[in-house]
Amino acid sequence: MRSYLAELLGAFFLVFAVLCAGPVSPVLTAVCVATVLAVCVWVGAHVSGGHFNPAVTLGVYLRGGMSSLDLLSYWAAQLAGALLASVVAMAVLPDTGSPVVADATRLAPLGVVELVFSFALVYVVLSIGTSRRQEHNVFLGVTCGVAVLAGMLAASVPASGLSIGAFNPAVAFGVSVDGAVDWPTAALYVAAELLGGGAAAAFLGRTQPA
Repeated sequence: MRSYLAELLGAFFLVFAVLCAGPVSPVLTAVCVATVLAVCVWVGAHVSGGHFNPAVTLGVYLRGGMSSLDLLSYWAAQLAGALLASVVAMAVLPDTGSPVVADATRLAPLGVVELVFSFALVYVVLSIGTSRRQEHNVFLGVTCGVAVLAGMLAASVPASGLSIGAFNPAVAFGVSVDGAVDWPTAALYVAAELLGGGAAAAFLGRTQPA
């Protein structure tokens, strides 16, 4: 139960940070979210592994690091945290206007950006957080934050389309509940992010022992 509560709390703060900082600027949002993630991982890694991201949890599961029950329970806790963050944000933050809607010409760039950087993030977490050679590595939080910072900054350039740089199905779910992104676009985010997480686990299995 402690693991699930830790995942709920971490996902809450991560999604709430995205919703609070989102209207400011892409750069400040990236710095804010990356910092919050780094802190949450430092605080929660010894309790739950510090996932706060269904794509990371999927990668850990595919690497044999958890049971199917834990996989579903982690997902439920992460989505519950995202939902709670969205409800709180809607109660205290001003309406940001119309949701982001990806037109047909931007679907491919959005999906590729989310897949590639979700792969990168999950690969980092699995390489450091689940490797016996990297046990008790105190830089896990920093590396997760840096990976997200780099991805969000890259996703903010015009060539990347309409990607908000989520790299996390819980974030995609949270911003959809809040109304910042429409549900069909969020579904594309989630699919790309989970595919990226699964691919990272498969690739890691070819290059590093479990």
